Amino acid sequence: MVEEIPVPELVGRCGAVEAAAVARRLAARLDPAAGLHRLVAAEGIDGDGTATRWEAHFDLPARQATLEVVVTFRWMEDSGRYGPGLAGLHELAFPPPGSELARMGERGDLSRRRIRGIWRQQLRERRYLPETIPPLGRALAAVGEPGPWYRAEATVPRTGGPAWRLRGQTRHQVRFAEIG
Repeated sequence: MVEEIPVPELVGRCGAVEAAAVARRLAARLDPAAGLHRLVAAEGIDGDGTATRWEAHFDLPARQATLEVVVTFRWMEDSGRYGPGLAGLHELAFPPPGSELARMGERGDLSRRRIRGIWRQQLRERRYLPETIPPLGRALAAVGEPGPWYRAEATVPRTGGPAWRLRGQTRHQVRFAEIG
């Protein structure tokens, strides 16, 4: 399923907290138990932690599926700035079509019950972001180094609580930072 939904309450760009709130609201329409496990600004962030594209990755337990919600802003040529937000939803069944696991199910090598068991195991092992995501601007300030940062990702590493992973590049080096 691919669907696009206008997000008029966001205009121009937004931070991680706003993008996660919109994505969670949309994911909850499909599955109230949706779990956000990854939030990414893959196309770059500004010094204040805002971006024009956010990708939120969810598990939908009741639907045995994953969901990607992409919050973007379209460039408006006539005004020379970014306009209202747009959320694209892409749901993918588990196992993903064409995957080895799906082929094993189609051939009868794995029963539907066994595939559901693998799905439940994946859900038990997954770590989800809390309702309150630390603002990315605070993480950038903690690093204490100016950008440009061209990738920011919020995840929950196995070793602790939620963390921001930042990747940036200066003229001569690629930089990484993890702030938890």
